[in-house]
Amino acid sequence: MSEEILENCIKAVKIGEKLGCDQVECFSSLTDSINVTVKKGEIKIAKKVIDEGFGIRCVVNNSIGFSYVTNPNEIENCLKKAYKQAKSATPDSEFKSLPSKTKYQHVYGIFDENIVNLSVEEAVKIIGEVLKEDFLLDKRIKSINITFSLGKHVIAIANSLGIEGFDEGTFLHFDSSIVVEENGKFNSSEDFYESRTIKNFQPTIITKNAYEYAIKGLNKIKIQSSKLPVILDPIASFFIIGMSLKLALNADTVQRKRSFLSNQIGNKIANEKFTVIDDGILEGGLRTFKFDAEGSPSSRNIIIENGILKNYFYDSYTANKEGKLSTGNAVRGEGGIWSFRDLPRIDSRNLIIKEGSKSYEDLISEIKRGIYLKTTYDYPNVVTGEFSGMINEGFLIEDGEIKYSLLQAGIGLNLKETFQKIIEISKEAKWFAGASLPYVLIEQANIAGE
Repeated sequence: MSEEILENCIKAVKIGEKLGCDQVECFSSLTDSINVTVKKGEIKIAKKVIDEGFGIRCVVNNSIGFSYVTNPNEIENCLKKAYKQAKSATPDSEFKSLPSKTKYQHVYGIFDENIVNLSVEEAVKIIGEVLKEDFLLDKRIKSINITFSLGKHVIAIANSLGIEGFDEGTFLHFDSSIVVEENGKFNSSEDFYESRTIKNFQPTIITKNAYEYAIKGLNKIKIQSSKLPVILDPIASFFIIGMSLKLALNADTVQRKRSFLSNQIGNKIANEKFTVIDDGILEGGLRTFKFDAEGSPSSRNIIIENGILKNYFYDSYTANKEGKLSTGNAVRGEGGIWSFRDLPRIDSRNLIIKEGSKSYEDLISEIKRGIYLKTTYDYPNVVTGEFSGMINEGFLIEDGEIKYSLLQAGIGLNLKETFQKIIEISKEAKWFAGASLPYVLIEQANIAGE
């Protein structure tokens, strides 16, 4: 049973104490998933995968050793490796302690039996029905690529200071990408969906969105370099705004003075319309669990309120350095599927940019000439506060209408100025990579063209 992984974590802690660890922690994760992959319109992979294991941290004289194992019968040997590593490592004078025993509040909406009960054959059938859609018969389509994964994720943690935690949730991830060609011109687009439940999952609509934007993007033009208003699609919002916040508000980066937002608590860093919340206990949240990846309780934290910076993201290590409590922002691995193979690191949980009052259509209609930036996959430089990236998928807006796709264009932003120039936020929002993201209107940005 899933609950057995907590029992194994508790046993591991006792073994670690007997070995001589000053402090010891055992984190376990179990992921039971179905994965379906479509490449060039054909289902290439359809399989069930179970990944389970235990990650051990052992503290000896302020030095930390880490090891992991997939076989619970090998936990003692794993502990010996972590202990030996800690004994030979250089002490960290800034390490204070692992988290101590605490209470957790119940979280809601993160488990769906319908996902757990789905078979590989049923998952394949869902994708098969999508591939039968008439719009995918368009001869301009050169490639259809889909990744579909869903399943159950179980986590447990115990340490020598009394931490004992167990939680489980379900997940569903869907990504559809379409490549099209017409008269020697190629274009591609993709759309995403993430949820804890299968209830509102509409893969055909997601795939059709990718198809429609792929076709729309065939009509490409080059534009002159200029300064223009920009509407960020939720995906672009993630890379430009979301990643800026996730990286620049990381307490470790801040403490090392490697963030353009260091020493800014209490200061106005953005337009008053800009409010950001990080909520580890959000009902149905993609990264909601009772506790974080160190066993600290998850919590709801206001990060930016009406443009004023209120807090950073802390794990136990960075919080102890300042005599504070962890904000519950320790995670392991990438995304909401935490891995026993990784040490804890700091990241947002459910990052929410508060929606505004205007519709996406209203934002578009009010632009005389500007840019709709759908995707960029470049990352900000959070040391300097600069963003410079390619416009992978973007469109020219003229007289309130999305018209031409942009060819060979880029965007440059100073993030401090950009946050102040956020003048409108849509009332619609979309989940992407653990963040709830609206459409964001930036008053002006540098667009690189001819």
